[in-house]
Amino acid sequence: MNTNDPSLPNYRRPEAVAIRPDLDLVADLLAGTRRIWARAKEAKYLRQWADEKDEVYAIRREGETVFEGLARVLSASVGMLFAKPPALVWNASEVAFAEHWQNLDAMGTAGPVLAKRFSERALADGLGLILVDHTPAPAGVVVTDATEQALGLRPTWALYHRAQIASWRVSKVNGTMMLTQLVLEECGHEPVAGYGVTEVRRYRKMFLVPSVDAANQRDGGQVAMWELWRETVTAGVNSFRLEKLGTFRNRAGHAADRLPVAIAYTGRTDAPLCATVPLLGVAWANLAHWRLSTALTFAREVASYAQGVLIGELAASTNSLGAVVPGRVRLGPLSLIHLKGEGASFEWKAPPTEAFTALERGIEEKLKQIGQMGMSFMVTDTRAAETAAAKRLDATAENSTLATAAQGIQDALNTALELHAWYLGIEKAGAPMLTINTDFENVALDPQTMTAYVDAVARAGLSPRLLLEAWQRGGRIPADADLDALEAEMMADRQAIEDAKAAEALMLAGTRQAA
Repeated sequence: MNTNDPSLPNYRRPEAVAIRPDLDLVADLLAGTRRIWARAKEAKYLRQWADEKDEVYAIRREGETVFEGLARVLSASVGMLFAKPPALVWNASEVAFAEHWQNLDAMGTAGPVLAKRFSERALADGLGLILVDHTPAPAGVVVTDATEQALGLRPTWALYHRAQIASWRVSKVNGTMMLTQLVLEECGHEPVAGYGVTEVRRYRKMFLVPSVDAANQRDGGQVAMWELWRETVTAGVNSFRLEKLGTFRNRAGHAADRLPVAIAYTGRTDAPLCATVPLLGVAWANLAHWRLSTALTFAREVASYAQGVLIGELAASTNSLGAVVPGRVRLGPLSLIHLKGEGASFEWKAPPTEAFTALERGIEEKLKQIGQMGMSFMVTDTRAAETAAAKRLDATAENSTLATAAQGIQDALNTALELHAWYLGIEKAGAPMLTINTDFENVALDPQTMTAYVDAVARAGLSPRLLLEAWQRGGRIPADADLDALEAEMMADRQAIEDAKAAEALMLAGTRQAA
């Protein structure tokens, strides 16, 4: 693919190329074990040692499943954002908007569900994008309520992965920096023969062009337009065909003066359409955990097969005809091995297992790292003794917490609502406003969120103190509760349970021995 040719629609900016391996790592881990197995060699997730045969590498690569630590952290984060349904204030738009809210993508996805999917995508990639598009009216058709209903002329929301953002341009328009061009990669399928399908790749280019007031021949601002390019590959050469083009207009025929996209930044950003991946550290720890687990599983399997080691010379024998028969090795029941020479011996040797302990310790460390980084992302480490003003300053200064990411998601969703309302002829002040949970310090933890905390802490083997502090901040434990005493009680209860299990195991072992 000619992704480095700026004259072609599939050109990718250097920033998009640079971030792609990190996006692929996150996507592969979220896809699960089989994806990691399939991509292990290509993406260099698991090293193939020098002189290691491909068939041995294949066995080692598929020896251990992937612990879904990143997926659990992401699921818990989204669960915290949507523990309560998003609050929607209709303003002056309920009559025109309510039906669309129940089917935002024109494929049956209701607003709260689509918002949740968008949040998960944005948190995973560090950046999420919504295109608020609409089917243009055929030439000569006057848009009315009847024609809109019959022809499906309505706004629709489409979610894009960050990896689909190929290129963009930003320019100053009327003194303000604006996104003036954006190219999105789209993959779809078309039917082939009676039952098959083939993949089709297209590039959607959206851009602003100057508008001229025809009556006065003067600059009339900016107009948002779009083109759809279809890619074909013949003999390894890419070619592109313009399939469709048009202008973004609302139902009254007015052209949009900005690109109809909403962008959520959930990672740190210092440039348009650039952001860090907030859970990348969790992803790397997750990958390292799988590597160490794979090494341990393979080493244990190899160590379970002892190898015969012969020292010395095999003794020859004489057959019934008097001929000398060279010595040979026979392994199995009632078989003997005849050796000669001083110090000759035969014994079974197994690989050393001392390294197992180091691998097991490394696996535990990575589990804790996943849990610690996940919890630090979900919950800001605030001090109970701080004043309200100090806490607000902490929240403002913290750029990598879930609360800050949630604010970016909320802003993008409200921008999309505003774009949707514009098509319907509703002014910005009358557009709906959405609010999701962005203040975790003052919202009581519901059972779903508490379960997420318990699961994350328990699987990472962390101290119960993390749970107690989270529950106290979430209103489940009184602010003046003695956390030291509660932690000691929890640890004592845990030890009692472990002692009871150990005693039961000893009793069962004694019963079996007696039998």
